[in-house]
Amino acid sequence: MTAAIVLPADASRVGRPAIHRSGDHRGLGKLHGVFVTGGQEDRLADPADVVRLLRNGYSSVVVDASHLDADGQASYAARLAGEIEAHRVATGLPQWVVMDEAHGPIGRTGTARSMFNPAAKGYLLITWKPEELSADALASFDAVLALGSPCPDNTFVDLTAAVAGVPRADIARLLDGPSGRAVLAWRQHPRQPVAFTVGTRVTPHLRHEHKYDQAGVEPAHRFHFRTEPGTPTGAVAANLSELEAELAGRVRTLSPAGRR
Repeated sequence: MTAAIVLPADASRVGRPAIHRSGDHRGLGKLHGVFVTGGQEDRLADPADVVRLLRNGYSSVVVDASHLDADGQASYAARLAGEIEAHRVATGLPQWVVMDEAHGPIGRTGTARSMFNPAAKGYLLITWKPEELSADALASFDAVLALGSPCPDNTFVDLTAAVAGVPRADIARLLDGPSGRAVLAWRQHPRQPVAFTVGTRVTPHLRHEHKYDQAGVEPAHRFHFRTEPGTPTGAVAANLSELEAELAGRVRTLSPAGRR
């Protein structure tokens, strides 16, 4: 089976690698048999080493490529795809490959598109931009799990309706709702979309708005303040809260009341 999880932008023992580009899933390392590699704090395993980890006892490997720039992520994804597909041909494992933000590496112009073969099944593609996935990936979906939202995006509705084999108006009604609502469409059970409520997650997760508001970004992406001639002031903002506080302080300093 090849499946997709499509979600709004605001929003086991079978060996499998999970490839994450945004760095929001390090909490998965708390699960039994799961190894997380990469990210801001740890060394990223070479693609060949990822396959060795799967071969040597880890049921799941999470690859966190968030510390790489766009070119670095693209290059790594292409090399990792080649290693994984070669291992699958030889051994049949891993049975599942989970890819977050899949519209990047296997999008219409993605660098890993030619190496991943969604038609061979065993892929779970997670995306908030399904319209940017390659045509081969879109055509291969056996199931789609779409998260609902007020006024769901037309692309989400169209894709889910196509897999479910029902009129798009019916899917639009099912997807139109509060956060936590979801719809499962499965080609094996046509005209039977299932609406349900997503359960509580069991691992910690830092949502994007919290990550940038409170946790902060890596040093290379922080705001460094300078005077007009370009001299560093020493002030650095790692997150939005620090940025707002620094800007507010400068506004007070520059205001007539602040200069008195």
